[in-house]
Amino acid sequence: TIEIKQQLEKSVGIKEILKQRFGLTDEEIAKKNKQVDRLNYIKDEQSVIDLANFCMQIFSLSQQDVTKILKANPAMLGLSKENIAEKVNFYKHALNLTNLDIGKMLKAMPVLLSLSKESVLEKVEFLCQKLNLSKSELAKILKNVPTILSLSNDMVQSKLDFYTNTFNLSSQELSKLVKIMPQLLTYEQNSVVGKILFFINEYGLTQTEFSKMFKAVPAVLSYSEAGIKKTEQVYAQEFDLQQQEFAKIIKMFPAALGLSKEYIQNKADFYMTEFGLSKQELGKMIINSLTRRKRLHINMKNVLEKANLFMQEFDISKQDFIKVLRFVPSVLNYTPETIKEKHAAIRSIGVSEAEVVAAPQILSTPSNSLKIRFLILKQVANSQEILSKTGWSMANQNKTFARLQFLKFKGQATLTNMLKSEAKFEKKFGVSTEDLTQQFKLTTQEIAIMQANAEEEMSFSNQELQYILGE
Repeated sequence: TIEIKQQLEKSVGIKEILKQRFGLTDEEIAKKNKQVDRLNYIKDEQSVIDLANFCMQIFSLSQQDVTKILKANPAMLGLSKENIAEKVNFYKHALNLTNLDIGKMLKAMPVLLSLSKESVLEKVEFLCQKLNLSKSELAKILKNVPTILSLSNDMVQSKLDFYTNTFNLSSQELSKLVKIMPQLLTYEQNSVVGKILFFINEYGLTQTEFSKMFKAVPAVLSYSEAGIKKTEQVYAQEFDLQQQEFAKIIKMFPAALGLSKEYIQNKADFYMTEFGLSKQELGKMIINSLTRRKRLHINMKNVLEKANLFMQEFDISKQDFIKVLRFVPSVLNYTPETIKEKHAAIRSIGVSEAEVVAAPQILSTPSNSLKIRFLILKQVANSQEILSKTGWSMANQNKTFARLQFLKFKGQATLTNMLKSEAKFEKKFGVSTEDLTQQFKLTTQEIAIMQANAEEEMSFSNQELQYILGE
């Protein structure tokens, strides 16, 4: 509690009380001169001290907290204990807040207890309706950002309209984003526009791309431009990445902007030390993993466990595992079950572990569709010829089957034609693979015909057939 070291013989003015008992300077008092002048009727220092002690007790505040609150809102001294108790009871019933909640909100928004009940109730109703929130959801938002209560309804509506139009948000998306990051309602529109232009001009993003980033990680609006540039420098130092590569990373994984320098350095040191990777290799792995919508695994304990499981299952050395990791970093996201399924599927088409190390891309193919992709190509080539093409397993089975049927009719069904890029195939044959998939459909009957034509027996489980046929 605040103690009065000596009783003043004469009554003192409110300014003297604020200076002597709460340490406010003349300059700080001058900034709130209008509020302070309205409190000139207060002459009893003891009553002020009692009120401060009362607030400290019911809100679990320190003397330093009370001083900061009074610096921002000296008008609070005009409230009586009864006034404060009444407001506390109001907030408890209106938003189910505890005394501790109100104390934390008061530190962030010193005028909280000065707001009228009517204005608060109006704001609660308005926000719940506009954002489709329950009162408990709104209470959670206000606990984090109580200053929202000081905004007019017109101002809030203007901000909601701005976000909706700028980022093409549905009402559900808008509500979700505000729940995740309620600070959005406090940002100035010009500041948000400036941030969008910064990403567009600095990193070559389109507004659509930035909108996707914002929807995924709304915190992108909270990062300062200077902070973003520092993060870019860290990625350049740790992974030898150029600006356009950093742009790719934040576009695919915007949360990367929120990682600290120490965190990034720690993970980089781990991968380079444990797996002997260079900065350039690790940088390529990060981009490679994100391109496949898989974030490079960052839990170091799990990384080692996954690495050991993979090496044991495929019976390969750590050196060979590192070769695989460089091409397919997503192996660190595989569960133990996935590792076993991958191995079983690869062995079922006669691919050895050594061939996996030599051409790790085969691991990126879904286990349930690996055999059918192999079987389709077996209609035009033998196993050795197929396995000599490192990208054969990446060809989608529906597109490959459609090409097979078309090329057979044209009398040009060769492995080379089957595996041509989309652009080269369309240029040579004057038709897109996408159009061919509408004409030629992979069915159970067609699979049976290809099985009969194959040199060796190749069977499919019900699970594989359902996956292949999209059932």
